[in-house]
Amino acid sequence: PPGPQYQQMGRIDGKTIYEIIEHPALIYETLASAGSLWKKLFNPNTLGDLELTVFLRFAFSAFEWLTWGLLFIGLAVIKPTWKNGREERCFYLALLLTMSWPGSLLNTTNINIDATVGVLTTGLVCTSVLLFRNPNLTRWPLFALLFFGSFFFGFGKNELSLVFILALLAIGFVVMLGRYFKVLLGWREAVAILIVALIGNLAGNLFNYSFDPINYQAGWGILNNRSSQASLFETKDFGAWLLMTIERLPFFSLHLLYWNLIGCALWRTRRAIDFHLLFYFVFSSALFFGFFFSHSEVGSRYFEPSLIAFIFGFVLAFPLLDLSGRYNRAFIIVALIISVHATVEIGSTIFRQMKNPTLQQTRFVLPEEVLQVGCIPLLEQADVFNRPEIDYAAYTGLAKKFENAGKKICPIRYTNR
Repeated sequence: PPGPQYQQMGRIDGKTIYEIIEHPALIYETLASAGSLWKKLFNPNTLGDLELTVFLRFAFSAFEWLTWGLLFIGLAVIKPTWKNGREERCFYLALLLTMSWPGSLLNTTNINIDATVGVLTTGLVCTSVLLFRNPNLTRWPLFALLFFGSFFFGFGKNELSLVFILALLAIGFVVMLGRYFKVLLGWREAVAILIVALIGNLAGNLFNYSFDPINYQAGWGILNNRSSQASLFETKDFGAWLLMTIERLPFFSLHLLYWNLIGCALWRTRRAIDFHLLFYFVFSSALFFGFFFSHSEVGSRYFEPSLIAFIFGFVLAFPLLDLSGRYNRAFIIVALIISVHATVEIGSTIFRQMKNPTLQQTRFVLPEEVLQVGCIPLLEQADVFNRPEIDYAAYTGLAKKFENAGKKICPIRYTNR
């Protein structure tokens, strides 16, 4: 739908109700642009509910596959050197395990903005920085790409740009310290990278604001509310945060592993700081810990952009790590754990689908009591977004609108899950 009212929130007498979505509009315009490309290949109006669901999940997963494509293009350009063939095989095995890790698969196929636009914008910034590793490339096209990637990053959620800017300032501080103590080479190019990225991101945010100031400003409001209501530093509710962290652990255990590996590699190069490795470590940490200390919801999708940044950091950290001895055994154990986790998760999903064919039923049917009472059901938009014959409300805040139309919202929420 045309902005600023992007979000379908209900239907009265067959007329759909739209409201502001409270996130920067360019996120959804990016999705719409991708959708227009897919519609040149497929006509979604010819698909049934199940086929449409499968197709949408496939189309949304293309964002992450495109991002992985950017990573492999970057690897081809920088041409990393390996001590031996075994080290190279272990590296690509680690990337393959990350691709098939259940936490990544779940977020890739879910329909959301974090694992789509959030992942693509993060991947573009990380790729543009990675290309600077090749000293033979002409610099001005790389700076142009970096500016574009940072500008595009400003299309995303407000909090992502916030942590990006904070990360750039923190990296700049370390670069200046490194220059003072003479432990960082090429500091001039490092400063230029940070300045171009900062200007690009600020320009992207300015464009995002000018495109739709209503949703852009509402995005800052959402961030402020969640920070005050569900941040460990604000609520001091350690118990709620700990329970949420335990529930999230299967989805970001790999993040913590990568964080430690990159941190160890950075520590090993402390006498000759690798700027690019420093960039990925600080950037990925900012993306990850910005959500880590929140306990508003499990939200594994929130951690997908940081996983992409961690992977790019791992690309530079891996050659600096020693896989001999105990590290080699640890690598094998971790690889086995991820392989078993992925096999069990994928296998159990297939088994549940085969055992319970009703899981494939996606067409919502109104409960009999709703038809008898005549109230307006509280439903998820996903169940009835393309069912113009069903009036519904997505949340109770619409009660006044329905009362004005002589209707009443049902007291309980119904679901098709």
